[in-house]
Amino acid sequence: MSDAISLNAEAIGPNSKTVSEVRSLRQKKHIIERGLFLIEGKKSVYETLCDKEFSRHVRYVVVGESIKMKFLEKISFINLNKYVKIYSVSDDLFNKISGDETPEGVLCAAAIPQRDCAGILSEPDKRLFIVLDSINDPGNLGTIMRLADNFGVSAVLLGKNSVFEYSPKVIKSSMGSFKNIVAARMDEKIYASVLDEVKKESTAVVCSDIKAEIPVSGAASDIKKRGFKKIFVIGGSESHGVISEEIKSLAGSAANLYRVKIKNYGKNESLNLSVAMGIFCYEMAAALYE
Repeated sequence: MSDAISLNAEAIGPNSKTVSEVRSLRQKKHIIERGLFLIEGKKSVYETLCDKEFSRHVRYVVVGESIKMKFLEKISFINLNKYVKIYSVSDDLFNKISGDETPEGVLCAAAIPQRDCAGILSEPDKRLFIVLDSINDPGNLGTIMRLADNFGVSAVLLGKNSVFEYSPKVIKSSMGSFKNIVAARMDEKIYASVLDEVKKESTAVVCSDIKAEIPVSGAASDIKKRGFKKIFVIGGSESHGVISEEIKSLAGSAANLYRVKIKNYGKNESLNLSVAMGIFCYEMAAALYE
């Protein structure tokens, strides 16, 4: 290991507690037990350390020995007043503990932030929300978090049978949006808060339904005309749609429910959930914010 690296990072081996912990943080059980999750890749780690709000959650950084000195100097510089420990391992060991197919030689462990999701739902300036039923593809969830960040969505709420929101693949595919978007499984408290909100006359609920007659653009036009204060967009799996009773109950309890579909002009019968949510959120964000 180079002298330059050793000046900036503490060298550790395969039997260290840190390496063991990183290995364990590939599993939901250990992420929950330890209250930590992994962030991988140069861009994601650098932006996380630069983020004034989120950087306080970072516990340590692990780099491979051949990481470029320029990058190591950058993270060392921005870390001057944060006291985040930087560890270095051999490239071979880093490749073994990394979850990426093509590891970039850097990852960090961060504490799961404590966010009051139930409280966010009732805040007047939080107006657009996504509710997902039975989403089991981590790449899809991460992509939805990313587009939610782009379209002014305040939270992505997950049904019971959905993928874990802090799994490494979800975090990776969110491209840094995990810092800005609240993604949370609906426990009893959150579910009750959502139920309270959807029952209000000032709230619109938009539910994807391939059997619906109303196109999403038509619903957006009517929602804008009626001046709703909040919108909840409900989406299910590409093949089955919304199937869980808890999510169906939310839709059924809505004071203003729009069952809509994305109009099809070609031969393909359905869209990937993340693509569909992108279209829904674009239309609903325009209805709310323009």
